[in-house]
Amino acid sequence: NGNKYRVLYDQQTGGLNPNFEMFKMYSDVLGQTGLGSQADQPEVRTVAARSLDGKTVTLYLLRKTGDAEPLEVALTLKNFKPVKAHTKVFNAPSLSADAANVSESKLKSLTPLRVELPGHSFTEIILTE
Repeated sequence: NGNKYRVLYDQQTGGLNPNFEMFKMYSDVLGQTGLGSQADQPEVRTVAARSLDGKTVTLYLLRKTGDAEPLEVALTLKNFKPVKAHTKVFNAPSLSADAANVSESKLKSLTPLRVELPGHSFTEIILTE
């Protein structure tokens, strides 16, 4: 009896709910090498993976908050100097919302790596050398 977007499928229609897109984002790193990662903000959880050829790093940032103002976050990558970034954000307008969306986003800066995260969001950052 929670919010509809918290489950993958709508039980009444059998259709996909918006959070399916968030889980689909994780598929980009299947089979890659996990990396340690950390954001400078304690409310942001991170997961990182490096491609098998070593030329791409994918970061996932989870900001699980209620209604909150955007938050700028800094990340540190050792031994990887990105030259290009692609960013997508899965976001709901509030914790009680039954809808969410995935949209393109931009980094605040590539060097140093900084991104602004909306409240209650899941962000994928794909960095390439």
